[in-house]
Amino acid sequence: MTVAGSAAACGLGLAIVFLAAALSKMGRRSAVTESFAAMGLVAPEALAVLVPILELAAAVLLVLWPLGGAGLALLLLVAFTVVLARLVASGVSVGCACFGSTSNAPVSFVELVRNAGLMMMAIAVITMGDFGESLGWPGVADVLFVAALMGVGALVLRLLRNLDRPGGG
Repeated sequence: MTVAGSAAACGLGLAIVFLAAALSKMGRRSAVTESFAAMGLVAPEALAVLVPILELAAAVLLVLWPLGGAGLALLLLVAFTVVLARLVASGVSVGCACFGSTSNAPVSFVELVRNAGLMMMAIAVITMGDFGESLGWPGVADVLFVAALMGVGALVLRLLRNLDRPGGG
């Protein structure tokens, strides 16, 4: 396991997340438009088209040009987090269109925690990657390590979501 290999594995993990987010939004554009409108976003119809295109671009770039892909992913995550933080702070109960409205749960601090973890992965790619010619492919140990971290992260987010529900905990 190497630092550069772990950074490359983070890049692949992010690429998978952004690909899943883009494809789920592309398949549910009307639901995403409704969710964006409920969030109070300007031009929800245009955003329902633009956001998945940018997510798809980030996924592709993370594989082909990891530094650029991680930069785009980080910018998108910051923008998404600002919107989510505003919603959490305002107390508005609206579902997240993060993965094409696959969840009816209202936006909460859980999405902020998730985005913080994804931002850390993007920062790892940017700061720890070996960009001689390309980030390269990670070793098996690197992939298993990052996959385990993402799995534990998903479990923690699920537990947090359960605690965030009325009567949960």
